[in-house]
Amino acid sequence: MNIQLTGLEYVGPDQFNKRWKQVRSGLGWSAHYQFYSLKDSGIRDLASAKSAVVTRDQARHADISTTNKYIQSQPVHECVKDFEGNL
Repeated sequence: MNIQLTGLEYVGPDQFNKRWKQVRSGLGWSAHYQFYSLKDSGIRDLASAKSAVVTRDQARHADISTTNKYIQSQPVHECVKDFEGNL
């Protein structure tokens, strides 16, 4: 399965994994952090900035209790809070 990124180039799923490993390494994170872990962080950050209802809708949760599980889990990793995308 190939995925179109730019409209000009097709890449395989392994390219996403490779890029994630580069990002994780650039942040100094261990292999413990998986790509899906970012969903947890995003949900907590959005809930802090907006509301649980806005966050529920963005995360496409059917029930607010699911959103609350994310919000109440581990705090966001400190180095992510001010990350601007430059590695």
